[in-house]
Amino acid sequence: MWTTNYIISQILTIFIYVLFCLSYIERSRKQILITNIGSHILQGIVFILLNGNTGFFMSIFFLLRDSYFIFDSNKSKSNNDKICGKDICILALMLLIVSIFSLISYSNIFSLFSILATVLSTIAIWQKNNLIYRFLGIFCSLFWLIYHISLNSYVAIILESVLLVFTIIGFVREIRRIHSKLKYQSEFY
Repeated sequence: MWTTNYIISQILTIFIYVLFCLSYIERSRKQILITNIGSHILQGIVFILLNGNTGFFMSIFFLLRDSYFIFDSNKSKSNNDKICGKDICILALMLLIVSIFSLISYSNIFSLFSILATVLSTIAIWQKNNLIYRFLGIFCSLFWLIYHISLNSYVAIILESVLLVFTIIGFVREIRRIHSKLKYQSEFY
């Protein structure tokens, strides 16, 4: 268990979770995506080292997904908060890619947890609402925690638990921000 690959994977995992924690307290969607891309690159390497095939394929998907969303948000600033038919087609295509990657890499029941986390996080980032992103992030974190338990990645288990706390903090901060914005607006009407 304590092979060189395992030790390297545990060290890289620390850097991954620093980036993940930062993504849940970022304010803009673009900052979230850029932070996540760095973490997905490292995460793909870690899953290779741990023989987590499904996690590796999900990391590849995350890189493709988040790169597309950055490109798309740069291209269409005026309708950034609106979901249109094209967006629904993109989501369907992304879920199809996740399904294909899942079929290629499925190894056991625990693989499903990385797949579920991937689907939820894709829906969360696709819909462009930071409150929903943070809310679904809670469930994503729980599913990744189960997957890391199946890989015996002890550092990831500990840090995923910390990420869960950051996710909840980010969710509460977003609720407070919305609440204070609504309160401010109601004072003038």
